[in-house]
Amino acid sequence: MRAPPVRILLYTVMNKVHAIVQQDLSPRWKVTLSAGVITFRTPPKNWRSLMTKTDEILFKREINALRVTIIFRLIFLFVMVVGTPFGGKSSLETTLVAGLCGPTLIFSVYSIHLLGKQKYVRMVGMAGAVLDVLIVSVLPIIWYFSVGGTAVAPAYMIKGPFYQAFLWAILIWNSFAIKPAYVWIIMVGGFLSVGGHFLYLVLEGRTVFTMDFVAHNVGSGLAPYFVFVTLAVIMAGGVGFIIFSRKMRTTLQSAARSEVAVNQLSRFFSPRIREEVIAQGDRFTDRGKLQNVAVLFSDIRSFTAMCETLSPEEVVAFLRDYHAVMVDVIFRNNGTLDKFIGDWIMATFGTPSTTGNDARNALSAAVEMQAALKSLNEARKAGGRPAVRIGIGMHYGPVVVGNVGSESRLEYTVIGDTVNIASRLESATKELNETIVFSEALRAELSTDTPASLVGDIPIRGKTGRLRVYTVGPALDRGQTPS
Repeated sequence: MRAPPVRILLYTVMNKVHAIVQQDLSPRWKVTLSAGVITFRTPPKNWRSLMTKTDEILFKREINALRVTIIFRLIFLFVMVVGTPFGGKSSLETTLVAGLCGPTLIFSVYSIHLLGKQKYVRMVGMAGAVLDVLIVSVLPIIWYFSVGGTAVAPAYMIKGPFYQAFLWAILIWNSFAIKPAYVWIIMVGGFLSVGGHFLYLVLEGRTVFTMDFVAHNVGSGLAPYFVFVTLAVIMAGGVGFIIFSRKMRTTLQSAARSEVAVNQLSRFFSPRIREEVIAQGDRFTDRGKLQNVAVLFSDIRSFTAMCETLSPEEVVAFLRDYHAVMVDVIFRNNGTLDKFIGDWIMATFGTPSTTGNDARNALSAAVEMQAALKSLNEARKAGGRPAVRIGIGMHYGPVVVGNVGSESRLEYTVIGDTVNIASRLESATKELNETIVFSEALRAELSTDTPASLVGDIPIRGKTGRLRVYTVGPALDRGQTPS
């Protein structure tokens, strides 16, 4: 047996509401629709910790947008409470309006406090939308009885110009909250409000219905088509503001993702290089290119042995502090962080584009890293912990620079023999008993007055012949940066 059309329509509407609400709520919320009943499952207590960076940024912007909505609501409520004694028809109207708007005014002020603590954000938005509908629905009844009630034409209840104006006002300011669910509440609530008032007028018995436009506007009659048009306009306007709100939300989501992407760049590039990458846009993701780059590797001596005396939490805490100090030095010298592998750091100088002083920047970073390590060790000794030693190896030469990997997982890095040699030089610092070692190729890129001491010609594993290497001169050992 086929279901009645009204039942089909209601079920279709409920399914649509379910789809909108499910899409609009946080992914941590779950909404199910079964047998025409919508049920909610609240998120876990630690749902904030499950949010992504994009979710967090969007959540904060949603709070700011909801504040704007509440400010408009506060202005409206303040005008109603303060203005009614001057424009109202009776003291009863003033009392009823204050009784209706006063609690909502207090709730709105408290809502700003809750938003400041980032608590019950969606509940505040939903409750505010429901209260908006309630106020706009009850105000015409108050106005009707304040001007005489049964002594005036019943059509006054629905024909008042402020009724529709206020409906549109709450639609507009709730759309600013960038949550389509709030606009859905206003649209459905406004539809039911106007429809409920019209049904009351139909059943009231004293209502005079007319098809005359003039009689409807200046007389006591009520034209049913006016009500139907009003209902249609409310629905059309509601749908329009839902689309507007969703577009605003989509735009903010895109902006949040872009902000996260920029923040991710800050983890790998210095501020100057980060701005350059952003300016390049899509060109940054082009195929790899061959260019000369200074590559730096650093490694903590006896790190494995040190880890045996520490708990996993202490190892992670140490590496976090150590990496933070070293990366700051690398960025300060216009370097790019390529990757961390445990205690191992790989950095490049001259990517994504050269500064013209890449070799000098690499050597400056190496010297400053050793100086920063000295300060770090002083703090460790004060805490009764052993000093840490690192070795740094550097080489200058051609590499392929670009994004490597699959479409689903790309990594911006450098590839080539230059990288391998720099890694071998870092390993050689142990046998040479030097803290900093760099190749003759990098030495050739430095100014002639840069203090450097020849270490000798050493074999490089995997390479034929020997490689001439240098270490920093006495001036640099004293913590000075190369000129």
